[in-house]
Amino acid sequence: MAWVYQWRSGKAGSTALLYRGAAAVLVILVGLAHLELSLEENPFWHTQSLGSVPVLNLLLLLWGLPAVIFWGFSRLPLKFRLKKAALYLAFGSGTLYLTGAIRHFWQQGQLLLSLPTSVAEQYSYSLVFLTIAIATVLLSQWQNKSGPRKAGFVLLSGVVLKVFVVDLNDLTGVLRALSFIGLGLSLVMLGWLFQRLQKSDVDAVSS
Repeated sequence: MAWVYQWRSGKAGSTALLYRGAAAVLVILVGLAHLELSLEENPFWHTQSLGSVPVLNLLLLLWGLPAVIFWGFSRLPLKFRLKKAALYLAFGSGTLYLTGAIRHFWQQGQLLLSLPTSVAEQYSYSLVFLTIAIATVLLSQWQNKSGPRKAGFVLLSGVVLKVFVVDLNDLTGVLRALSFIGLGLSLVMLGWLFQRLQKSDVDAVSS
């Protein structure tokens, strides 16, 4: 509703300020309610029923839908600080949703951090966020956007660090060697694609 009010304020003429005020009040109230759910009653340390169906469960309402809404706010004609804050909130909510969805799948509907984490679950986190990081870097390079490109490289660095520090400690022998090789090939492929995109940009500018 706040999103609709903010959009309507652009065509409301003399009542634009009223619409913007109503949108701000709604955002504040929803933010406070969401903050309580994400801190005091966070399913990572507070036992609660989330539903047994992957993806379509309470996590979608708790973090998935807010991530989409915050991203939508970041696309509106707002002040730069508000757009930036909306992007940060979208990133935080999206990260919590993806992490929670993966743990929900492997822990049979629970997210409690006290539950044991399997090797397969650890690698699921790395695979999902590695894919997101590579896609972010390539898309931002293709669209020539430096901000998302830097964010993609930061995420990629974090995933690589996690793989070396956490994931590989649980493997031995051939599996550990194959993991090193797979990660190395992924980084080499990313570098090659990045150089290809840069070369395409240079060629386009030259022509």
